[in-house]
Amino acid sequence: MKTLPNLNPLRFLLAFLVILFHVPQFFSNRGLPYFNDLPVFNKGTEAVYVFFALSGFLIVRLLYHEKIESKNINVRHFYMRRILRIFPLYFVVLSLGLFYYNVFLDYVGFDIDQTYNIIEVLVLYTFFLPNVGAILYEPGGALEILWSIGIEEQFYIMVAPAIFLLHKNYILPFFVMFTCVYFFLFSSEYFSFLAKFNFLYFYLSAGGVVSLLDIKYQLGEKLKKYHKVIAIVLFVLYFNVDFQHLSRTTIHLMGLILFPLTILSLSVSPLFSIK
Repeated sequence: MKTLPNLNPLRFLLAFLVILFHVPQFFSNRGLPYFNDLPVFNKGTEAVYVFFALSGFLIVRLLYHEKIESKNINVRHFYMRRILRIFPLYFVVLSLGLFYYNVFLDYVGFDIDQTYNIIEVLVLYTFFLPNVGAILYEPGGALEILWSIGIEEQFYIMVAPAIFLLHKNYILPFFVMFTCVYFFLFSSEYFSFLAKFNFLYFYLSAGGVVSLLDIKYQLGEKLKKYHKVIAIVLFVLYFNVDFQHLSRTTIHLMGLILFPLTILSLSVSPLFSIK
């Protein structure tokens, strides 16, 4: 599968937005002066949502290409690649975080009110439910940031078998249906636990839908230049406008549509070419 342009700079931008979100919090928690009055300083969570859409865009693309080219998917190989790429850093952060909050701070004389059961937290994080652990126990910032990795891993566990089992003609309809149905359930008060624990799979599946549309129907090539400009301009505006007056469902719906289309617009051709 060919390397898509502009996505590494997009990753850098998203990582910068996440840092921009956390730096004022760091200063505020320590009683130091800080500035976060502009909307862009408060868009770290939304930047993570774009990371989700990007992950779905790339992972579904990778698996679909493998399905078409080899008529099959090596699920075991897929999981091994994910394990080797994610597990080492994930478990290093988990180990250091547990040690820092439960041993080191107490040793150096900081009184940290940790009332949770460390075994329960360890079980949730070990089995890639850090989003649940972060909400239930608030085990500390270094551990709570792992929630997004858990969401991606949970999606990976589902997506590889799904594409493996489905006929190639049904993969796109499956992801379209999954995205629509799951977003409805996520937004429903009867399944409020999905929103409570940030089970945001629809961002990943929506990224997959747009990626499949690009592969099957060359959607990216059919986008006119002004379509791409509009998508990128709307994306920039999204991160510079305060949406507090809108419901979370509306904000999620905006991102569900905008983020994958922006990723596609960026991935068609390099923004800057060096001759």
